[in-house]
Amino acid sequence: MKAQTRLKKLFMGFLASDSFRELRQFRGSIRRRLTGTVPEVHYFHQVDDPYSHLAVQKLDDLQASYDVQFKVHLVP
Repeated sequence: MKAQTRLKKLFMGFLASDSFRELRQFRGSIRRRLTGTVPEVHYFHQVDDPYSHLAVQKLDDLQASYDVQFKVHLVP
């Protein structure tokens, strides 16, 4: 196996690892604490979808339970 192929394999394995995901989450939480912002959840609502109708009814409960901010987007 070529050295370049090995490096790509190692790098992609690291990007897909749980350690990298945890590192990104930790960095994001530190950044949010320093800037004073809360996490955002982007909610995409489709008017003619019955599951979207059920989900939008719970957004207020979720926002009350968790310290997150919802950004609602209407989609066709």
